Amino acid sequence: MRLATPEQIAKIEKLTEKDFNISPEILMENAGSLSAREIQTSFLPELQRGRVAVLCGPGNNGGDGLVTARHLVGLGFLATEVFLVAGETSQLHKLQVKRLEGLNIKITTLKSAEEIRGFDLYVDALFGVGLTRELKGIYFDIISRVNSLSKPAVSLDIPSGLEGLTGKILGICFRSQLTLSYGLAKPGLYTENGAEFAGKIRVVPIGLPQKLVAKIANTHFAINERWARRWLPVRKRKSNKFDHGRLYIVAGTRGTWGAAALCCQGAYRMGAGYVTLVVDKESSEKYLGKDLGPEVLLTDFSRNEIYEKADSVVVGPGSGQGESVERVILDLINKKFEKVVLDADGLTILSRMKNFKPPASWILTPHTGELSRLLGVSSEDIETDRLNYAQMASKKFGCYVLLKGYRSILASPENQVGFIVSGNAALAKAGTGDVLSGFIGALLAQGLGPFQAASTAAYIHGRISDTWVRSGKDIKSFVASDLISFLPDELHRVEGI
Repeated sequence: MRLATPEQIAKIEKLTEKDFNISPEILMENAGSLSAREIQTSFLPELQRGRVAVLCGPGNNGGDGLVTARHLVGLGFLATEVFLVAGETSQLHKLQVKRLEGLNIKITTLKSAEEIRGFDLYVDALFGVGLTRELKGIYFDIISRVNSLSKPAVSLDIPSGLEGLTGKILGICFRSQLTLSYGLAKPGLYTENGAEFAGKIRVVPIGLPQKLVAKIANTHFAINERWARRWLPVRKRKSNKFDHGRLYIVAGTRGTWGAAALCCQGAYRMGAGYVTLVVDKESSEKYLGKDLGPEVLLTDFSRNEIYEKADSVVVGPGSGQGESVERVILDLINKKFEKVVLDADGLTILSRMKNFKPPASWILTPHTGELSRLLGVSSEDIETDRLNYAQMASKKFGCYVLLKGYRSILASPENQVGFIVSGNAALAKAGTGDVLSGFIGALLAQGLGPFQAASTAAYIHGRISDTWVRSGKDIKSFVASDLISFLPDELHRVEGI
């Protein structure tokens, strides 16, 4: 799903008026009327006779709120009241106030947050995506008051106080059960704070020309079910194992063979035709154990087949940081081998390398601690600005970076960003990243490009944990091997078979 940054949505709206003669008034009317419909759908019948407070700032977001209030009354929410925050307003905002006055809808200019007590539903139209400063004064008081009440709340376009690009909280943020985002959703809704404060997100089509949307909003994407369904490989009836790729995995060493097993089995379950584990000569079956699975092939570092036969390669899950693993990474770089996933110990080795840049098609899959070592910044700093640091790492290494966590972010060297809209704390267990590497490697082996492979695998990976929690299972009891066990059912649901 396409997302629009604040800068992009402003450009789209400007060109909508200039090139297509669609005025801001038309867009505002569309936004408000459809928002009222969405509220009606979401909160009927229990709130139709309740009291609704529409909180409007002086800007265009406030204008959207004014139109929403007018249409709510028209839909039968007769006890709707409007509360204005004083400030310099546009002619369009003034026009919407006059239209409300003509309908005898109660309008109050707020002097104190105490005036908004006693309502059954709150609609937030205080600030839209143009907010760049911290909210203080009356805005802080209003949001603090509503957040303290146990009442449903709806935000128009974006929760007031949430930065539209990064999802940072600017002083305080309106906590909503539902956010109605206009035209396109905004990236800030899908970062950690956005996921917490936005509630359910619904995109309201306000009439933006799709030609403009496709041309301008082409850098940020929400990776959801529709995206995954589009990119999951389709297996032809007459295909054979050679058609689905050869994946070589450099993983596991004494004491960490479980990482290799999880990665290999994850890859097979995701559809790879061949999965070969690359080990050192001294390793033997007694160290590998039965958990690796009889389907997995074995080879050792001394053989060149990893470079000659592989369609994709995964390096790092539990592999250790020895010379053999480092030599594989260097050889893959020097040979310009394109489809590589670098994880775990492989990332640690990369952090020690000087003046080495992997090919642009490589995928790095760090968690916060690993990215900290790669960039030389603290984990705390990364967690406060995950989007920025994911993009920084992609720029530094010139390749794809999947920053794992809540929510995972995929940054590309072409300045595209994918926000993974699945996953939860059930994934905070050892081995889940090893399975993810196997998923990504398998999709690469089957012909997907790096952005599609990493984003689709990450979405499916997170969605399995979401299904686990939704089914009533305890979030703490999830383990990495459950990702492999439940993958077939999840693929079945996503593919709609």
